[in-house]
Amino acid sequence: HAKRPKPAARRQSTLTAARRKEKSATSEKSRKEKTLADEAKNEANQYLMMMQQRKPLLPPALHELDKKYRKYTLVLDLDETLVHFEHRRMVYKVRPLCIRFLTDMAKLYEIVIFTAAHQTYANFILDKLDKDGDLISHRLYRQHTSQINGAFIKDLARLGRPLERTLIIDNLKENFRGRGTTASSVAHGKATFMI
Repeated sequence: HAKRPKPAARRQSTLTAARRKEKSATSEKSRKEKTLADEAKNEANQYLMMMQQRKPLLPPALHELDKKYRKYTLVLDLDETLVHFEHRRMVYKVRPLCIRFLTDMAKLYEIVIFTAAHQTYANFILDKLDKDGDLISHRLYRQHTSQINGAFIKDLARLGRPLERTLIIDNLKENFRGRGTTASSVAHGKATFMI
């Protein structure tokens, strides 16, 4: 004859099974709650991004009577356009006649630097290029780009300026988008124009 478990052992076994079931139900519940919380967070982030994308990146343009008013906006990339950064030596080199170019262009255009670089790095260089702060009207950084398939895209439609009066000079045409803009691609010191 097989021995029957004692009543106390049976109760203990039933209690252990109940605890396991309860623990499993609790962990399942917490998993579902976490999933719902993650989904809510993602939705909130998407909504925030959507709202940020609707808001222009630049403040309103100056009034036409303002002496600093410029009809056209010139968007300039930083790395490989105005400067070249040598990663091995951790130094940057300013392109020849860069300061003169900025000085001349600032008389004709509203100058916007739009870089995919981090703000601290970009400001370190831009503060040296524009010491008095009267050449560059606005600065936009990596956080102002739209990340698409791992690339940091400069969406010119978000600037808040008429695209037909916006020009961009960048070393990679894949880095920006905006119908109706005039673009110039810069590579190795030579410019290739794309209208």
